[in-house]
Amino acid sequence: MSYDEIRSSFAYSSYAYCRNILNLLNSGGNHSICDTSDQAFAYESLEGSFVEPIECLMLELVTLIFMAGRCSDITEKFHKDIILKILSKNDLYEMLKNVTEDDKKEIVNDLRLLGLIDKPK
Repeated sequence: MSYDEIRSSFAYSSYAYCRNILNLLNSGGNHSICDTSDQAFAYESLEGSFVEPIECLMLELVTLIFMAGRCSDITEKFHKDIILKILSKNDLYEMLKNVTEDDKKEIVNDLRLLGLIDKPK
């Protein structure tokens, strides 16, 4: 799967969850019963769907980018630890050999944005 496809799947799951909340509210339901964030729902709906380390890495990156620092420190550490584990078991540049040039650039930029790899000097 491409980085764009994983982003799109994540965004769609988030959208579907938010839409269900609105339907619930419009039918007189209580929003408080939906205490999961849309990002958590999207992550859980995709978690376990991927086998290739690069796809697992992309899901973790997309999740952290969508959270945009709005999650707890524990949640951020959870996802970063998964990324670091993937990177410790797999060479990043070997994993990137099987993705498009655009995906490579975006993945590396997102890793840098999240402080998971060094910025070029």
